[in-house]
Amino acid sequence: MSKTIRITPEYAEKCCQELQEYLKNVRLTDGKLTFTKTFAADGRKAVVYFTGEAWTKMVLLLQEFDKEVAWHGVAVRTDAPDGKMGYLITDILVYPQSVSAATVEMDPEKYAKWLMENAEDERFGNIRMQGHSHVRMATNPSATDLTHQEEILSQLNDDSFYIFMIYNKSFSHDIRVYDMRENVLFEDRDVEVQIRDAAVSFDAFIKDAKSMVADKPYSYYNGGAYSGGSYSGSYYGGSYNGAPPHQSPVSSLGASAPVTPASGSVKPSGKDTAPAALGDKKPGKEKKKSKIGAGWYGADDMDVQEFLDEFGRPYGSHSGR
Repeated sequence: MSKTIRITPEYAEKCCQELQEYLKNVRLTDGKLTFTKTFAADGRKAVVYFTGEAWTKMVLLLQEFDKEVAWHGVAVRTDAPDGKMGYLITDILVYPQSVSAATVEMDPEKYAKWLMENAEDERFGNIRMQGHSHVRMATNPSATDLTHQEEILSQLNDDSFYIFMIYNKSFSHDIRVYDMRENVLFEDRDVEVQIRDAAVSFDAFIKDAKSMVADKPYSYYNGGAYSGGSYSGSYYGGSYNGAPPHQSPVSSLGASAPVTPASGSVKPSGKDTAPAALGDKKPGKEKKKSKIGAGWYGADDMDVQEFLDEFGRPYGSHSGR
């Protein structure tokens, strides 16, 4: 939930009134008094936009460093839909620092020199974001992170804003936006991240992708596991791989002859029970020539049934028992 940053005169008066009411009935058991008041910001939300270039730079930092790394973001205010507050990150700047697997330390002397050397660069006048990675750890802010945020917050004027971001390689994140002008703190769940010049938001893309992807089901037979057309276990005292329980490898591929339990042999049925080779043509039917994978690439001259007839069922699929 978004929260208030500064205590305005109106908030101070409200606190005093509530404290007076609280004091009328309080009973102190150890001579101490604790009074807590939370100020919500009416459920306001924010959108942090990245340009494509800025987002790519940040992703590369997450991918290419096996230790923590920190960066600044060049940010300005921008419009956002539905009454949300909008912020646009236009560039990512990496400053002088020393790092380890779990820490980032700014080099004060080199940092000051870096700022002076770039004093004429207009981007440096809009540094309003501090980000760093947590590699593979959770993105909860450490005590050092929170102290750093408090130090920066104390330097902001009444019209400023500042964005803090922690990302790890799994793209989990902790985002906080302090907007002094609006007197509101947007925490991670109040903030949506989008690429400004992209045709679709991250959330919409992921939602659509998840609708296309399903977990692979697993079934178990008589203590042997079956997964995607593969069996393991034993039958009638003999072990096998690749056939369902109580069937020989031959019968699992389409033979109609029954298995004799005592010997495990196959009784002749008088019919040719050998399975057809994958991709063999059926007698009397001419097949179109299609490249492997045509079924997945959406070839115009092959529908789903033709693909299955010519190439067999895709790997990992199974029909029958």
